[in-house]
Amino acid sequence: MFHALRALSAVGGVDLVCGREEPFVDVDLEPLERLCRSVRIVDLASVPDPPGPRSRAAAVQRYVLARHPTHVAQFPARALAHIVEPLARQADLIWTVRLGLAEWLTQHRERTFVDLDDFESVKQAQALLPRGFRPWRWLLWLDNQRLRRLERTAPRRYARCVVCSDVQRASFAARLRERVLVMPNGFPAGLLDYPPRPPSGPTIVFVGTMEYRPNVDAAFWLAQEIFPLIARRVPEARLLLIGHDTRHRLRPLADGQRIVATGSVADVAPLVGEAAVSVAPIRTGSGTRIKILEALALGVPVVSTTLGAEGLDFVPGREIVLADGPEAFAAAVVRLLTDRATREAMGHAGRAAVARVYDWDRIEARLGDEVRGWLAAPR
Repeated sequence: MFHALRALSAVGGVDLVCGREEPFVDVDLEPLERLCRSVRIVDLASVPDPPGPRSRAAAVQRYVLARHPTHVAQFPARALAHIVEPLARQADLIWTVRLGLAEWLTQHRERTFVDLDDFESVKQAQALLPRGFRPWRWLLWLDNQRLRRLERTAPRRYARCVVCSDVQRASFAARLRERVLVMPNGFPAGLLDYPPRPPSGPTIVFVGTMEYRPNVDAAFWLAQEIFPLIARRVPEARLLLIGHDTRHRLRPLADGQRIVATGSVADVAPLVGEAAVSVAPIRTGSGTRIKILEALALGVPVVSTTLGAEGLDFVPGREIVLADGPEAFAAAVVRLLTDRATREAMGHAGRAAVARVYDWDRIEARLGDEVRGWLAAPR
């Protein structure tokens, strides 16, 4: 989002309205104020969540008959809309993040770009499937299908939709794809200033905020099913689970020696840069994983599931290793831990590839050109 904001600010004056869902103290807004004509922060923490349905009829009304699927209906749009609406009336272009707010700004759709980033309906569906189809869950499934239709038809209602990969763009109907822009994720350019270093040992790293369900699932799968297979072959191997974990979800996994959960760290680059292998054992979710880009930018080879690397333009076997299933994943990690030549070759190839395709300056420039072209076109 920050890099999209930078690209837009290079095109024209930006008025930024954003909500915060958690209290914060001493936040430095200067980077935003430097880019924007105005910055307005709306407190969403005080907006209560709507109560759950208390009867079957209420559940049917919410999940099947309501105007919007719950992902849109429960978004605290009113807290933002009264600020956004007068700005939207005067704007040449309105950029909204996700559908939550966009669906409430119905008078301005012809000037609205919706940054979908990834598909919420995919993540919802993945969360529903493992739990089985008890009768009341059919209502949640129907609600999910409504959200899916809303996402897949969004390019028909808005000036443009923005996604993070060509794979996601291809999921829209062919007649709508010309209204879908691809803005891939990138990596911080400063990572290329880190000289590649020999690993400090057979250390494996997994990076990701542990407030996000797919990362928590990946961490448990990695620690409980994959890492024991690795440790049999490489007894001195260590696993670092790095990322924000305020609820201490990973505490049952860490022993402080073989498996370490670091929690939040000021800078992940030193920890990742000294690792032998970075992994992305992602089994759910959608979008592209910045953790992969950052590791490759540091020259650290990556082993990922096929889903984890979805939408990224790397050559499997040369610039990244793809493996699905505990045994295959563990074997791929072991090979990199024990084969120095292969590890270094993949680290160099991955670093060159990520620098070529995923540099933020290039991504922002392309997005800026797309926006300028749309603004200049007759309507």
